[in-house]
Amino acid sequence: MKDANYAPVYCALYPQLAEITRKHGYALAIHGSLGRDMDLICVPWVETPSIPEVVIKEIVTKFALKEVGGPPSLKEHGRMAHTLSVAFGECFIDLSFMPRNPCQSTDHPDLLREAAELIEYATYHDGRYNQKERPDWQETAQKLVRRMADALGRKPYEGFGG
Repeated sequence: MKDANYAPVYCALYPQLAEITRKHGYALAIHGSLGRDMDLICVPWVETPSIPEVVIKEIVTKFALKEVGGPPSLKEHGRMAHTLSVAFGECFIDLSFMPRNPCQSTDHPDLLREAAELIEYATYHDGRYNQKERPDWQETAQKLVRRMADALGRKPYEGFGG
């Protein structure tokens, strides 16, 4: 007989985690055995899903979970992996997000939502997300600024020096 593990705990969490990720525009899938930890992957399923940090914030706010292990790590194919610890500390959830396409819409509410999420992410320096060590966020922000400027009929960075 194999040793008991935390698979029943993970299974009990899945439906509510899936509901949160769906609300933010992601399909949630389990991969792996559930023997040591629960490996989950979020796949963008709508045109403008929330940024992963917004999803993580709602999950740790709703459940007795906390993000551990430092900033998210970049994995194969651009997947970003976050590690969450269950309250009693012996259960872990590895929650990965597949890359999402930046919003392609020029609809002002969509642009405004994506801009607000990105700016909040870029300016919320509490040490968890290690923004200075992740060059990709600045490239993403600059692309968004260019698209917003196009939608507004002006040049990007108009009024910023040189």
